[in-house]
Amino acid sequence: MTTALYFITGSPGAGKTTLLKRVVADYYPALWTGHVDAKGSPGRGTEWIALAAHPPAGAPPLLVVDGQERPQLMIQTAREVGLRAFHILLIDCDHEERRRRLLEDRGQPELDQRDTYCWAAYLRGQADALGLEVLDTTRQDIATSTADLAASIVRFAQRVGVMQAIDDTFFSKS
Repeated sequence: MTTALYFITGSPGAGKTTLLKRVVADYYPALWTGHVDAKGSPGRGTEWIALAAHPPAGAPPLLVVDGQERPQLMIQTAREVGLRAFHILLIDCDHEERRRRLLEDRGQPELDQRDTYCWAAYLRGQADALGLEVLDTTRQDIATSTADLAASIVRFAQRVGVMQAIDDTFFSKS
């Protein structure tokens, strides 16, 4: 049996890790999550695909992972291992908001560089070309973006049929 994999990608400052942490804290404390934190290490997200395709005994039916991974690589790997219950969401924001978050909210001026903005543009282009779901957090407050991400995860779980395998309290707001 495989596990359904919901993968969140995005550039630094878009909000992917913050929102996933809030989804767990505010909505689904038992959600099985993972994190890929190295933009410069292409392919690390594929390890999560392998885990979802061959989960350990007793693993939950849904895994949600966030990281900076190339969508095309994730899709190709999912196909190669036969993982059909797979979704990619891009969390994105505009240049000015990303810059504000990196400098003011996160205090990471080292990420306020051309490579970060090129990476963000690349990911947006991949999402558009591949028809991926996009959550633009530019003009939304964190509560709204968190609720949008939680709703997207539930839609995916319903679509791939893992809602029935999850205890009713798993997907009820705490």
